[in-house]
Amino acid sequence: MQQGRGLSPIAIDAGSVSLRSEQRDLVLEAGSRIVADGGAWRKANSHVQAGQAGSIDLRAQTHLAGVTPASLVLNGSLQAWGLAQGGKLHLESNEVVIGSASDLPPRAGTAKPLLLASGFFQQGGFADFDIVANRYGLKLADHVQIDLQPRNRQLLASSGAAASGSKLVDVSREFSLPEYLRQPVSLNLSYAEIAEHSPGEHLSIGSGAAIRTGIGGSVTLNSSTSIFLNGTIDTPAGRIALNIVNPPLITGFNDAQGIWLGSESRLSASGAYLHQPSAAGLLAGQVLAGGSVALAANRGYIVGKAGSQIDVSGSAALLNIAQLRNGRLTYARQSIASAGGSIELIAGEGILADTALHAASGGASAAGGSLAVTLDRGLRGKPEIPIAGSLFPDDRKPNQPIGLKSPRPTPPTFRPVWRPAALSIRRYTAAEPY
Repeated sequence: MQQGRGLSPIAIDAGSVSLRSEQRDLVLEAGSRIVADGGAWRKANSHVQAGQAGSIDLRAQTHLAGVTPASLVLNGSLQAWGLAQGGKLHLESNEVVIGSASDLPPRAGTAKPLLLASGFFQQGGFADFDIVANRYGLKLADHVQIDLQPRNRQLLASSGAAASGSKLVDVSREFSLPEYLRQPVSLNLSYAEIAEHSPGEHLSIGSGAAIRTGIGGSVTLNSSTSIFLNGTIDTPAGRIALNIVNPPLITGFNDAQGIWLGSESRLSASGAYLHQPSAAGLLAGQVLAGGSVALAANRGYIVGKAGSQIDVSGSAALLNIAQLRNGRLTYARQSIASAGGSIELIAGEGILADTALHAASGGASAAGGSLAVTLDRGLRGKPEIPIAGSLFPDDRKPNQPIGLKSPRPTPPTFRPVWRPAALSIRRYTAAEPY
C-alpha cells in the first residue's frame, strides 16, 4: 500500500510493435533495433514470475497492380526474448528467399527480395515465425537447413540486486531449456498475392533443404498458386500442413496448380520419446503418438512422385513402470508404444499420388494411424461467370480432354497408386460425384 492506495499493476508482459508501408519500402537501417522482450517479477518470497514476450509485425505491401512492389529491407536487429517462451515475428515483403545471396533470382526493376539466412531463425529469441511473400514468391533454397530450436533467457545470480526497470538481456543469459520444459516452436511460410495474380510464382522447398523443429513443433506452408516440395519437413509428434488457398483475385482454372511432392520429399511427424529426468535414476517420460500431416489443395491437385514419403508412425521406448508386488512398490522396465498419427488429403480437383504413407503404431499394444481423403469441388471458389481460356473442368464440353500439366521443364511421371502402411482407419469421401 502507498498512502492508502494499492500499488499499480506490475508490467512484466511485453507489448507489440507493428510497422506497415504501402507502395513504399519499409527500411530498418543498420544499427536500428526493435525490442519486445518480456520482463520478470521477483516477489518477496524470491519466486520469479516470468512475463510474456511480445510481438513484432513488419509489412511492406503494395495493393495497387502495375507498380513496383514495396520491399522490406532488414538491416537492423529484432528481438523478443522471454524467460519461458519467445515472442512472435511477422515479416512480409514482395519476395522472400531463405538462403544466400547466390540464391537470389534475377529481377528487373528496383524491387528487393527479403533475404534471410538459415541462422536468422535462431536469433532474437522468437518462438513463432510468420514469413510472407506477397508478389514474387517464397523460396527455401536447395540444401538450406532451418533448425527451429527455442532459445530463452535465464536470470543471472546477480539479478536479485538489479534495479527495477532493468533490461532483461542485462540481467540474464541466453540458454536452452531442457527439452521436456520447452514450448513448441511454429513456422508459417506463405506466398499470398495481394495485387496481381502470378501463376508462375509459387512457394518452393528445394532439393536437400530441410525444416526441423523440436518435439511438438508446427510447420505450415500456404500458397495462393502452387507449392513445390523436394526437401524435408520434420516435426516429431507435431503438425505439418500444406495449403493451397483460393487467390484473393478472381481467376480461372490453372491445370498446373497444386501441391507437388518431388521424389526426395519427406514429411515426417512421427511419434517421439520425451525424456524426463528422474532423481531416482529411472527411465521416465512420455511416449508421444504420431502427429498430423494435412495437405489441402482447395484449387488444383495433390501430386506425389514415387520416392516421396509421409510418415506419422508411432514410437516406442523403454520406461520404468511402477508395480505393487507383495505390498512393495517396485519398478519394472517395459516397452511402451504409442499410436500412429493422422494423414489428411483434401483436393478440389484430384489426387495423383505414388507417395509412400506410413502410420504404423510403435508396437502391438497401440493403434495404427488414420487416413482421410476428400475430393470436394466446392472448395475451389470458382467464379460465377466462367473466364474464357481458363475454364474449370466441369465448365468444359462433355468428353473434352483435360490434361494435368507440370510447370517444370521435365514433367515427372505419376501413377495414381496409394500405399497406405498400417492404417487402421480409412475414410474416402467426395462431396460431389466425379
